[in-house]
Amino acid sequence: MTSIDLKKLLLGTTLISGFAVFTATPTFAQTTDTPVEVTTADDNADDEDDDNEIVVTGSRLKKSTFSSVAPLLVIDTDLATDQGLLNPVEILQTSSTAGGQQIDSSFGGFVLDNGPESETIDLRGLGANRTLVMINGRRLVPGGVEGAPTQPSINAVPFTMIETIDILTDGASSVYGSDAVAGVINVILKDDFDGLEIDISADAPEQGAGEDYTIGASYGINGDRGFIGAAVEYDYQDAVAQSDRDFWAGCDRNLEVTESGEFRSVDLAAADVANQLGLTRETSGCIPSRLTQRFIAGSFGSIYYQPGIANSFVPGFSESSLFSVPIDGNGDGEVDVAFQNFSPNGQQAEDRDIINEQKLWSAMLTGELTLEGSANVTPYFEVLYNNIETDRTSGQPQLFPFVPSNNPFNPCNINQPNGVDCNAAYNSLLLSPNYLNLFEQYYTNAELSGTDNCFGLAVFGPGVCNPANFGLLLPTGQSLTARPVIGIRGDRNRVETERTQARIVGGVKGDLPFMNFGSFKDWSFDAYGMHSWSDGTSSRSGIREDRLDYSLGYHPITGAVLNAPCEPIQGLDADIAAGCVPVNLFAPSLYEVANAGEFASQAERDYLFDSRDFDTHTSLTVFDAIIQGDVFSLPGGDVSVLLGAQFREDGLNSQPDNIARDGLFFGFFSDQGATGTRTTKELYGETFIPLGTGKPFFRELNVELAGRLTDDEFYGTNETWSAKVGYRPVDSLLFRGTAGTSFRAPNLRELFLNGQTGFGTIADPCAVPDAAYNPLTMTYNPANDTRTQVTLDNCRAAGIDPTSFLAGQFSAYSVESSAGGAKDLDPETSDSYTLGAAFEQPFTDAFDLDMGVTYYSIEIDNTVIEPGTAFIVDDCYNQQANFSSAFCSRITRDFNDPANPGVISFIDRGFINRDKETAKGWDFNAHLQKDGIAIGDRSIDVGVRTNWNRTTERNFIQSNAGVTNEDDVVGEFYFPKWRGLITPYVEMDKFRFTWSTQFVDDVTLDNDNEDLEALGLTDASGNRIFTNYVDSGNVVTCGGPARGDVNCSPVYTADDYWLHNASIRYTGDDWGLTVGVANVFDKAPPQVDPAYVFSVSNSVVGGGYDLNGREFFARLQKRF
Repeated sequence: MTSIDLKKLLLGTTLISGFAVFTATPTFAQTTDTPVEVTTADDNADDEDDDNEIVVTGSRLKKSTFSSVAPLLVIDTDLATDQGLLNPVEILQTSSTAGGQQIDSSFGGFVLDNGPESETIDLRGLGANRTLVMINGRRLVPGGVEGAPTQPSINAVPFTMIETIDILTDGASSVYGSDAVAGVINVILKDDFDGLEIDISADAPEQGAGEDYTIGASYGINGDRGFIGAAVEYDYQDAVAQSDRDFWAGCDRNLEVTESGEFRSVDLAAADVANQLGLTRETSGCIPSRLTQRFIAGSFGSIYYQPGIANSFVPGFSESSLFSVPIDGNGDGEVDVAFQNFSPNGQQAEDRDIINEQKLWSAMLTGELTLEGSANVTPYFEVLYNNIETDRTSGQPQLFPFVPSNNPFNPCNINQPNGVDCNAAYNSLLLSPNYLNLFEQYYTNAELSGTDNCFGLAVFGPGVCNPANFGLLLPTGQSLTARPVIGIRGDRNRVETERTQARIVGGVKGDLPFMNFGSFKDWSFDAYGMHSWSDGTSSRSGIREDRLDYSLGYHPITGAVLNAPCEPIQGLDADIAAGCVPVNLFAPSLYEVANAGEFASQAERDYLFDSRDFDTHTSLTVFDAIIQGDVFSLPGGDVSVLLGAQFREDGLNSQPDNIARDGLFFGFFSDQGATGTRTTKELYGETFIPLGTGKPFFRELNVELAGRLTDDEFYGTNETWSAKVGYRPVDSLLFRGTAGTSFRAPNLRELFLNGQTGFGTIADPCAVPDAAYNPLTMTYNPANDTRTQVTLDNCRAAGIDPTSFLAGQFSAYSVESSAGGAKDLDPETSDSYTLGAAFEQPFTDAFDLDMGVTYYSIEIDNTVIEPGTAFIVDDCYNQQANFSSAFCSRITRDFNDPANPGVISFIDRGFINRDKETAKGWDFNAHLQKDGIAIGDRSIDVGVRTNWNRTTERNFIQSNAGVTNEDDVVGEFYFPKWRGLITPYVEMDKFRFTWSTQFVDDVTLDNDNEDLEALGLTDASGNRIFTNYVDSGNVVTCGGPARGDVNCSPVYTADDYWLHNASIRYTGDDWGLTVGVANVFDKAPPQVDPAYVFSVSNSVVGGGYDLNGREFFARLQKRF
């Protein structure tokens, strides 16, 4: 077997798998996602001296070879480029070691733990907070803004400065401390600078937008005693709007499939009632969400801005339906209001960013110098700096304040010149001839209303079935509070962030010759100090709710109705009072378009708008020292020992301005930031014991042991250990195994978050179900109420009458919730082990064949959770009798709500220790290569490598009130059973052609069918139910046989996903060029129905799917 020079191995294009043994000839093998070149433990052990000793991720012990018992992948950026991966986010998140929902730039419009525009990496699907991220073997400071960021943001890692990326997929707390539960990401930056090198790369999607350009330069000087190098990089990523990809279709759509495989989006259910009454109704495939250009008053549902129709008798506005009866005010045979015309969805595609714009500047300076003397004392330093700016415009939110009845612009204020008696208008609409006709038709049609005789009134003759005879007319002569629902251009939908990160490392390493005595030899030391920090800012513009209240005629502090907008209030803060102008929320300019209304005057905008700003500082200070050396020899080699100590201080100071802290933006979450520090002191040690003899059946037996004692400022002490064994009976076969414990200390977010709110929709169990309420007779029917007695009793205990609460209204509504830190949390603990084998065929030199397999198991106990709002509400009202759930105290109801007293107004989602999680599976890899195939007077090398991950278990185990519930999510979205890569390649002279195929297995909404059956999407056997909107509320695009149509089902699954990339690389003496096509066949990401599966514009995001379509890429490298 030919050996490889270690320096060439380190500097070449390598990807190392510690769980497979491959040939040491200049061939390539692959682990999860990129080709690798490896050397095994006995390839060059005789060739290396102490000067070439290295440290491999997974251990701090220096070794003479690039070997690892732990499962280790080493990704080289040159080989990643062959697959069209040109930034660290893509490289890491598309690796098959990644699992779960990966937070990338498509999540910027959501409230994230790390704040807006942060991107993280999740190994094994166990969460980003259980993956330790390092640069050059040292922790990377958390990077983010707002709230309490605790995870490093990998979008700030400079691509052109990366030498390799090590991915250790094993628990490693005994070596690296807290957080290394699922594994470790170790980014190794270049330090082999010699002269000037330029690195330029670009990729351009065929559909435009989303271009990514990177230019980097490095310069260094190497000498016999040291080196010094510097590098800079600029990267620009263009934003991608909803209109920039054809598979997004410019809006969020319904997506359903018929039994014959036809996909449908157009909502036919919305027009069904109208059709049964002989009317037509305009519909579309775009879901009519976040409707604007309307207002609510009195008994009107919503009346929409329609100057040309105005069927409501309120000038300029039309009602869509009353008492389920659609309205055709002008008698043209078409329902007046088409909801999609009042929805921003479909009208804002060019303004809504799916992927944000990003600009990144990076600089690095590093060096070391070995001093004269036998100790080889070597001071070294490293300085890394980067600055990242992002800009995103999201979907336009609604503005829906109450406007008091005495407001001078309120259309329902009968005392203002243009005011209307809205109750009288409502009565006029109910008594209009066209409505009376449709009302009678509806309530004598049993299929539509459940009665064929208008509840008995029809027997008294024609015309008797009318609203007046049901007592539906309202008293007149009074002004009404009105509630406009509009969208304002630039209100709360744009966020700009800037984050600066820096780290300074200074240390000294060398030999300890005075410890070389007896069997002791090769003792050395390494001590360093590191300080790193991240300073982030974010800024958003939006409408302040307190100023809006004041400008409408409410007291901005107490909420009391004033005599007039902007009425002087003694002692009112000048920040609210200064510049106040009465705001007209019914100006036509606010209703002309769905997503970008504008005030009637600049003064209104100037007064209402403010800036919500956040400053977030995170810091990490580390002092670490180790000594290591050989203590005695065995037949298999030297026994090595390492002892070390570390002091670490993590700091967080996230400061909101008063707008963010007090939640002063209308309908926007409040964020009180976080402040705190934590110190950790640790002692640790490792030993390497070679027990092999070199003889057959006992060629090699290496044992590695590690232990760590941790003293945490808040929870006390913790111990972790690990043991690793590698056994080689013969040269071609290796068995490997690891076992150990890891832990994750509660992070600074979980300890110190002061309170961060968000808004989410909950279904209130105390609301009267639609089936149990007749809106015409306004009566409750207990026979149609499917709620349990436990739920009804708990609602009454909470002060709610479950037989009348929200009757005839929406039972699901948006609720503010908040998460906050707790200093009494305990650490998570985990047990993990791996077992593996690798085989390298020794039988022939005609070809190389290597195969490897690894089984892994990780079990985490006492997990820190942030309980969801749906879980809290369900546990309080549905699961525990006698209102006894501990979660009931986390729910606040507002009995002073002016519209619906008793609605849930706030839910506390604070952190607790409670659950357990597991992850188990298999990693497979194989590599076949044939060299020297003659083609004419030339020869080529061909090969293929394949790597697969099979996840067998990803279990969430909940324990509550003595009841344990398990949810194994393997096969569901973000947790496919199989992920893999197949990469054939051909090399000839200086050219290399690569074709790579990425695979993600099919996934579904629910793998065990329990949730699907409960939702009515499948039967008890798991068979998909095809239905129609006549028989079920699950679909809206199919009418079924009753309407002369077919049945269909929502799309809640994704098929197998295959993604193909191709490239050609030329490598010259001092320059190289790679060009290629990513996503050769322009594969779209899976499309799903957003009513059932989380998606962005119907596309599944964060699951390893490509969002750019076909794109062309190139990378040019030149060394001078």
